[in-house]
Amino acid sequence: MADQGTTQVGPGPGPRKHRWPDLEDPKDRLAIRKASARIGLWLVVTAAVGYPLAAAAKLWSIPSADFWSTWTWLLVALPSLALIGSARRIGWLQERVLDREITIRQVTQEADREKARLRRDLEKEERKYLLDTACRWLLVAVSQQTAMPLDSFGASVWLVPTDSERPRLRRILHCPIEPRQKTRVVWTRGKGVIGQAWERDEELIVDLAPLHGLSQQAFDSLQPDARLNMSWIEDDRSKAYAAVWAIPLRIEDPDGEERLVGIMSVDCKATGCLSAMVKAVPHVGGQVYLVREQFAQWCERDGIVL
Repeated sequence: MADQGTTQVGPGPGPRKHRWPDLEDPKDRLAIRKASARIGLWLVVTAAVGYPLAAAAKLWSIPSADFWSTWTWLLVALPSLALIGSARRIGWLQERVLDREITIRQVTQEADREKARLRRDLEKEERKYLLDTACRWLLVAVSQQTAMPLDSFGASVWLVPTDSERPRLRRILHCPIEPRQKTRVVWTRGKGVIGQAWERDEELIVDLAPLHGLSQQAFDSLQPDARLNMSWIEDDRSKAYAAVWAIPLRIEDPDGEERLVGIMSVDCKATGCLSAMVKAVPHVGGQVYLVREQFAQWCERDGIVL
């Protein structure tokens, strides 16, 4: 037992274990190539210094003529060592040049990929900006025709799913004049005004104020079609919208037939705006056409499969 106040020192570290290089490890392969190149350089230096000295010693019979009659092979071995070292050194330099070329090629390819990605992102933002601008022009036209404040209106563009795995509308653009609270409702086929427009494939304008004024019991007693296939909670979350105008967005497929690809919705939060919106519809056809054209370009460049 060690005395109090003394420190018991354990055994020190053992001898360092030798580790054979792993040829699968890039670091080990690089270390081997560097060592080989270093050996080649020393061979060249040794031959460059030793051959002139050996030739001079033989010429002057240093240390003796008998010595050089036995060790003449040194004059052949030294140039051979120089050739071997030079070949190894040149090989190392060629490998370094090749590695640099590969690295430069990889960096160039990565830069080209990054440049292409940035170009795609820029084009996508440009398409989104053009579609957003077209939607805002439509809102301005509706506001002028209805003589209602511009901040009463908002617009959204929804993408109709192309498969049955996720049968829900996906909003790709939202441009309210002033911020709107999200409804957190999943709009599926037949649900809500935009879901009804998707299911019927026709333009709809619906006044939601009568539904918003019902109690939960009265709302649940309605037929599903009368309450737009919504639950009372979903309707309660949508109370910010007094009326919704849903416009189907169709695109011509390769066979020449029009196909429903999206839905545009124009919502109004002002009570009693339905009649004014109905009267405004015939006068904003040009703006609706512009939205359809920009949406078609967005789908074409974004790779929407038809």
